[in-house]
Amino acid sequence: MAAMTVMVVVLLASHPELRLLIPFVDAFGIDLFAMLVGAQLWACVRPGLLKLYRALVLPVAQRLYALTIYFLGIAGPYADETFRTRFPGCELRPNNSFKPTPLRGAA
Repeated sequence: MAAMTVMVVVLLASHPELRLLIPFVDAFGIDLFAMLVGAQLWACVRPGLLKLYRALVLPVAQRLYALTIYFLGIAGPYADETFRTRFPGCELRPNNSFKPTPLRGAA
């Protein structure tokens, strides 16, 4: 981390337009500057990571979740409903998960 800090300061000091940021970095500290750079980087990288998550990770996690509910056997619907009530906005629960149907003719 110290080597990276030195590299950033040298890069800022050697670039004619970025050398004006040296007093800012000196006044507020390198950690705040690193946080601002990280926030900018996250804003650029996040859409790609979100596409990757939705295309690769989420389908695998949904199938693994459905398989876990299946292997729980009789406790599967209970575990599914408990998970759904504790994490209401979770995308992990697939649309085709177990949903018990009411008995016909039951009052």
